Amino acid sequence: MLRAMFKSTKKAEKICQKLLSAPCLDVGRLKNEIPKHKGIYLWRKRRGGKIVYVGTALGKRGLARRIVGQHLNPKYMQKGKEKSTLRKAVVEDIKNLSPGKKCVDWIKINLVLSFWPRERVKTKDVVFSLAEKILIAEEEPDYNKEWKSVQEQRARKKKST
Repeated sequence: MLRAMFKSTKKAEKICQKLLSAPCLDVGRLKNEIPKHKGIYLWRKRRGGKIVYVGTALGKRGLARRIVGQHLNPKYMQKGKEKSTLRKAVVEDIKNLSPGKKCVDWIKINLVLSFWPRERVKTKDVVFSLAEKILIAEEEPDYNKEWKSVQEQRARKKKST
């Protein structure tokens, strides 16, 4: 079992390297080019290239559904609030930004996308999830809640000491 975990970690680290070296794409122009394969993706600031969000797309229609159908679809809402985890975080961060179309427009203007589809690598979903966790821990993206909760815990500990 330990050997299998080690193999999975090595595969996840390779996927991280491939994703980090993948080209940054302007999402405003490539909706039809995003594959329907499962995979991992990240969003970077257009200026400076800082990684702000890391995610996996492991469901039906994979990357296309997650990126185009959710993050870039202004109608992907629930009771007037953002349903996309990326867009929720963007709206929380940028106070005067309204949900829906304005948030999607902001993403198209300010962020670029990189992705690595599963078709290029035959591996299990758990390895993509592990790669996501590795990147979140190493890159500390602003819009991933997992990382934010770690930051908040550290801040609380500092205040209490």
